[in-house]
Amino acid sequence: MGRLDVRIVEARNLPDTQWVSKPDPYVVVKLNNEKHKTSVKDNSVSPKWDEVFKFQIADEHSAQLVMELWNKNVVSDEFLGRYSLSLNGLTRGEVKDDWYLLQQCKTNAEVRVRLLAQDFGKDPVGGAPAPAPAPAAPAPAPAAYPPAPAPAPAAYPPAPAPAPVA
Repeated sequence: MGRLDVRIVEARNLPDTQWVSKPDPYVVVKLNNEKHKTSVKDNSVSPKWDEVFKFQIADEHSAQLVMELWNKNVVSDEFLGRYSLSLNGLTRGEVKDDWYLLQQCKTNAEVRVRLLAQDFGKDPVGGAPAPAPAPAAPAPAPAAYPPAPAPAPAAYPPAPAPAPVA
């Protein structure tokens, strides 16, 4: 079983379908039988959540992550749009940070999502993960303080050249 971290970062250009105020959006994230929901952001067409949800992946090749945006209402919540994303093609250990254009939406609304395949997906470029960098060389010894004075600049304007001797 693989592990997937899904960070719902933000949305933009959400439809303003309210008469009195702006929408109160939230996101429902689904994968197989698991379902998570972000907090509701009051009065915003460009909400920011930055919330992380963790999922178990049985088959990365057929798994579909579904994100639905909703507007919280008193009587019944209003559907704003959705996006279905295939998890095939993620690279293990690398964050995929992207904006996704919502489908079935009245505007060109987008949701920004960061995905991290913890222990499944394609191998990083070069095969195994990169080794840790070598320790840095020691810093050179500091120069003497205070530094030696700089040579005095030449006079300006320069002195006129002596007249030629006849």
